[in-house]
Amino acid sequence: MASPKTNGRMINKDISDSEGFSGLCPPAAVLFCMLIPHFDSHGKMNGGPGYIKDAICPRINYLTIKNIPKFLQDINNHTNVKWFVFNGRYWLHSIKFLSEHQKLKEEKIGKDLLPSYSGLSQELVAHEGEVEGEVEGEVEGEGRERAAVPSSTDVGLSDLDTNLKAILKDCPHLDLISTGASSTFWDQILAMCEPYPQAGPAWLSIKIRKWNQWFSTNKGRRSKKREFLEDRITGWVVKDLEAMARRKT
Repeated sequence: MASPKTNGRMINKDISDSEGFSGLCPPAAVLFCMLIPHFDSHGKMNGGPGYIKDAICPRINYLTIKNIPKFLQDINNHTNVKWFVFNGRYWLHSIKFLSEHQKLKEEKIGKDLLPSYSGLSQELVAHEGEVEGEVEGEVEGEGRERAAVPSSTDVGLSDLDTNLKAILKDCPHLDLISTGASSTFWDQILAMCEPYPQAGPAWLSIKIRKWNQWFSTNKGRRSKKREFLEDRITGWVVKDLEAMARRKT
């Protein structure tokens, strides 16, 4: 999610004398350092544990879906990187990123597409929560409570946009997000794309079919729960839209 024109962010030397960083347990310290190159130009990123494992630390065996929530909580408690829930989704926000770490001119930063940490205590993770174990080739878990959302059996496919529904019917590997239970998710995706003329219906249709093809080719990495699939796709869309924004500046 960092700028497509660079290899990511750099760690400030001040980390060597940081009381917050020194208070992290060793795995959380490793995860903290690995997060830094992936922050967008506003110091934000998707904070879903599935996305973190898939995009940030896929080759670090001791960072798993089962324990990543615990280490994100540790990071949240000791540093300026906050892990919070907004509209039932996980997000990360380095709240001093723009004031202390971002060196780009304002016109080069691009649009701020992700929610900001509000500082309200109820957004903090109150407990580690239960997480699920491995599921054949992919590990997924929740880490903490989400906002209540309907199950896929609560709302019918008819609640989705007609054109979107027609596309998803041809994408069996996206069946978890092909019901009305994901209508809020798709509304958010469409709202994110709206400011970008390039990200119109044709673009999104192509993307949806590419995601379906990716999961068809990589069956072992297919998300087993709707929430995790939504998290992953949100991350992919944000990355694509960021690239569009930077090409315009």
